Amino acid sequence: MDSAQNLPEKLSPVDTSTTTRDSDQGLPALKDYLGHEFDINNLRQILPQKPRPFIPGLFVPGISVLYLDGLPIRTYNICGISYNMQQPPNETRSSVSRFTIDRRCIKYSLEVVQQPEKARACGSGPRSSNDRRPVDPPPVVELKVFINDVDTTMQYDATFMLYASLEVARPIAGGKMHVPPAIPVLAGVTIASAAYLEKPKRAAYFIFPDLSVRHEGWYRLRFSLFEGVKHDQDADIGKPFNRTERDGDNLTAPVRHEGVFNRMEVLSTPFQVYSAKKFPGLNQSTALSMMVADQGCRVRIRRDVRQRKRRQKSGGEGDDAPSSYQGTPQPTYRNLDHSRSVSRNSIGTQHENELQNRDPAEALWARQDAAMRARLLASNHSSIAAPSAVLPSPTTSMPPPPVYNPAPARRPSFDNRPKPMLTMPIPRPSQPSSALPN
Repeated sequence: MDSAQNLPEKLSPVDTSTTTRDSDQGLPALKDYLGHEFDINNLRQILPQKPRPFIPGLFVPGISVLYLDGLPIRTYNICGISYNMQQPPNETRSSVSRFTIDRRCIKYSLEVVQQPEKARACGSGPRSSNDRRPVDPPPVVELKVFINDVDTTMQYDATFMLYASLEVARPIAGGKMHVPPAIPVLAGVTIASAAYLEKPKRAAYFIFPDLSVRHEGWYRLRFSLFEGVKHDQDADIGKPFNRTERDGDNLTAPVRHEGVFNRMEVLSTPFQVYSAKKFPGLNQSTALSMMVADQGCRVRIRRDVRQRKRRQKSGGEGDDAPSSYQGTPQPTYRNLDHSRSVSRNSIGTQHENELQNRDPAEALWARQDAAMRARLLASNHSSIAAPSAVLPSPTTSMPPPPVYNPAPARRPSFDNRPKPMLTMPIPRPSQPSSALPN
């Protein structure tokens, strides 16, 4: 009894009579204890459910769109080869609007009217700038400005600059190592000012004729538009011009704006950067490049197509393969007299005459042997008379003779004693012949 009195109210002893009576009628419902707000469907959502297999829908090429990381996958044709890459939302064209302090709506529209297609990697060595090739064709971006939906590109007074940066078209999955956000592989002039042209449309154009890439791969160009506001009424609604009083004057003078604002960005389509050996060559200048150059813009114009002609390599590959072009004449070639009358026939005749007048090899060897023997005999005589005589220098018509240093010859020793004189034989007297008998 004492233990039962010390228990709290929640743990009070159960009335057995009531429990026995409820058991006869059945267990009460869970909804009676939790209230009318309880729903069994909510409880099922909280409980862990078995993962359902993903059933892909029907994919129709050309109609269905695949997505990766929230971006659609698009097929790009780069130099005749198809590649599947992500398409960003601000590719090729982009627009943005803002309000001025006098409640005007200014809209900026950027469009890449000439996309880059290919480039040759220039490398990152100390001599990379000697053979640097620009991106072909040169990128051209068009800017239009609308004030209250009225095209005022030619009348709007502001300073526009477009900055070009490079980014990878096929991004690599992020790893554990820290990777710098910018890749310093873009070389050349990366900033362009606005050129207001009449053709092909009345608009402002930004031209990048001197952009190069250092390493091969697939890239995009990101163009960022910067604007420097000049007038008070063109300032942003939340950033008006600051004013200060002049010294000695009650008038207020406007102060330069605090900075240049980045209005918007636009991306180009992917392009491929080749190595020096795989670069297919530069194409003929486009009609837009010629049109822009005719209006005074500095753009390189190529009238002819300069495609690299490659022959099939049957032997080695790479640097070991023989070259099809001899840049400098070989030393075995004989310098010919090139005059106006020299033709292909005259050159062949000159070679034929030279071959006909050439002596046979046996005569040349015999002539060299005779000259060698004469030189040796002359050196022997000169060494007896004067041992310090110098041998004659060899001529260019024959190889130099071997070094010959004969030992000084011994002179015969003569006896100073007088030799006995030899007596001449005495002739016998002739005997008279006997008289013949009569």
